[in-house]
Amino acid sequence: MRYAMVIRKGKSVSRHARDFHEVQEVLNSPPKTWAAYEHDPQKYQKIIDMEHAEMVNAKMIGDHQGYTENMIHLAAALLCAHHAMTCKEDD
Repeated sequence: MRYAMVIRKGKSVSRHARDFHEVQEVLNSPPKTWAAYEHDPQKYQKIIDMEHAEMVNAKMIGDHQGYTENMIHLAAALLCAHHAMTCKEDD
């Protein structure tokens, strides 16, 4: 898959820069609901399941803002899980 690039003021910028920024904001300040899973050995799986369920529910009721917000939360949770599975503590 090719990542699309756009040109802004002579600079090449990923068209997903805003999305990456939104995910970074969630990583820096996770939703309060994540705290309930802090000491659970399966915390990331449970957070992923929760965010996915909230995203699906928002879609079913036609809540576009809730759907996209939970999509960003899910992306952040997936990155946390990936990091926990593949990186050393000091990474």
